Amino acid sequence: MSDSDLFISNGTCYFATNRKAAETFIPCGNAANAAYTCCLKGDVCLEGSVCFHPDGNSGGTTYIAGCTDPGFGSVAGACPHKGKFADQQIVGLVRCQDSDDNSKPDELWAGCTGDAAKTEMTGVPPPCSCSDPDYQGLFRQKPTIEAVATLPTALGQTVLFVKGHEPSPSFKQTTSPRTGDGFSTVALSSTITVIVPSHTGSPLVKTAHITSSASFTPTDVPVSAAKASDGSDHGLPTGAKAGIAVGVILAVLVSSAIFFLAMTMQRRRRKLSGDINRAAATKPRPPTEDNIPGPMTAAREPSPLPLPLPPLGPTAIAPAARR
Repeated sequence: MSDSDLFISNGTCYFATNRKAAETFIPCGNAANAAYTCCLKGDVCLEGSVCFHPDGNSGGTTYIAGCTDPGFGSVAGACPHKGKFADQQIVGLVRCQDSDDNSKPDELWAGCTGDAAKTEMTGVPPPCSCSDPDYQGLFRQKPTIEAVATLPTALGQTVLFVKGHEPSPSFKQTTSPRTGDGFSTVALSSTITVIVPSHTGSPLVKTAHITSSASFTPTDVPVSAAKASDGSDHGLPTGAKAGIAVGVILAVLVSSAIFFLAMTMQRRRRKLSGDINRAAATKPRPPTEDNIPGPMTAAREPSPLPLPLPPLGPTAIAPAARR
């Protein structure tokens, strides 16, 4: 696939400012198009720069990791706020309230101390509680986080975006953290629905509600392969979309130019026709035999008819003189 394909995972991940993440982390999209959050290969990208690692045994783990912005925060909405856990590539999260009321966008989520060298999600994470003396609240948000995409298992492969979160060439990340009580706060919506591959060959819709870093209850709902994306059909390729856009723009420009040229020619024809008519109305008539006075007119007068001759009768012959 081309690096310009918006539906692949592409780019370099950082877990802190100018500190590259391990190769186990890949972007939640194509960094050639925009800055993206980074999560572990095969995991679920959530809104607010959060990640989720599904686990059939423990339910799963909610965590933050990194992003494709080397400045780690210079692009709004792409990089997570790690606070004092900046040296950890994986920072587990725990929600400090027990409410599942998504009308409350200000529930506190805290980071969990972990092994700074850890670059994979193996086993059950150590217990973490908001009552721990070394905990730090990182952000406030709703108790349920909306999924954005499911990552492939390698760079260059297709990202399975949730409907409504598909990228486009004009995609801009505008979600910016807001601060309150010393925490970076991100408002998130309430649905987690992700289409993921299934070992049975039929895609599954993963629906879940996150209540803490250690409580995740996924429900597998088989769906028709005709209705679920398999990652290979994600609309027109970028080149085709760009070509269509350029073609439409050129067609509009050419049509506008033709219309402008036609109007200009029509105005010129009207102006030229008016000039000709005015010139014809003021130009003197050329001389003719009928309107030139003087000798030509006299010459045209009819000549007088000849006088009638006396009628001819028998010739009178004078008698000859007698001798």
